[in-house]
Amino acid sequence: MPDAVKNRRPVGAAVLSVITPGLGQLYNGMPRRAMAFLIIAFLSIAVLNAIASSVSIWSSAAFIVGGILAILTICFYLFVIIDAYRGAVRVGQLELRRYNRWYVYLLVIAIAGGLHTAIDFSPIDGHAYSIPSASMVPTLVPGDRIFVSTGAYRKGPPERGDVVVHVLGNPSRGTYVKRVVGLPGDRIQIRDGILRINDAPALREPLEDAPQPGSSQTRSREPGTQYVETITGGRQYRIIEFGDTSRLDNTQEFLVPEGHYFAIGDNRDNSNDSRHPNVGFIPRENLRGRVLYVYWADDWSRIGALVE
Repeated sequence: MPDAVKNRRPVGAAVLSVITPGLGQLYNGMPRRAMAFLIIAFLSIAVLNAIASSVSIWSSAAFIVGGILAILTICFYLFVIIDAYRGAVRVGQLELRRYNRWYVYLLVIAIAGGLHTAIDFSPIDGHAYSIPSASMVPTLVPGDRIFVSTGAYRKGPPERGDVVVHVLGNPSRGTYVKRVVGLPGDRIQIRDGILRINDAPALREPLEDAPQPGSSQTRSREPGTQYVETITGGRQYRIIEFGDTSRLDNTQEFLVPEGHYFAIGDNRDNSNDSRHPNVGFIPRENLRGRVLYVYWADDWSRIGALVE
């Protein structure tokens, strides 16, 4: 057999396409097909990255579209791998071209790695957590399993109103889920149950017909009132109150230092948060990510609920 002719190994072609989409097709002597697959792969991942990293479009529609695109992307990757395997079977022996060299394959892998870095897939990174306490009722209830974007704050800081996961202390003395209401430089105070940010009171509208969480979810036997709270910037979400006279409903004014955040629970009378001296301000490095949605729950009607 001439040196310029080599057998194409189907398993080798499939493995190359696992490493980088289209690389197996290049190995099989199909450069145009390889280029097309590589471009499609990066375009699909770039679109998913845009959806995952944009806070403003995490709506129900975006969640559904993102899920469909993710499934289609997985199917596409499987197709590329199978195509590379079957292509090697069809080709059999190949007269080698200049691009059928090991150093060319390494160059393609390096270019693909550079594109990964340029697109920055970090916001898609995620971690799953479970909710053991009632501090975020009615937004999150015990038994909820949540998906957290661990890369959400690598490009920028949290926004006022984000629900975040953070640890307490270094080394960690526990993991908490709270809502950020104070950014660096903000002055935060609770007065008669009303959250005030830089002296501006949050708008609080009661939801008289809202269902009442059970006592196991609120740590209280008294009926509570749910409100829609609107804070500076227009962010809206639900909270629950069992009165406006507790020590948590009337606090000192807190000045949030640089590099730190002020976060509280949506269950305002039953939350260990930045209002307490044992928690205090949250350093940015203690943030673990932004809560996106409930992926599983004891109450099946909550599965897939987006966290606003």
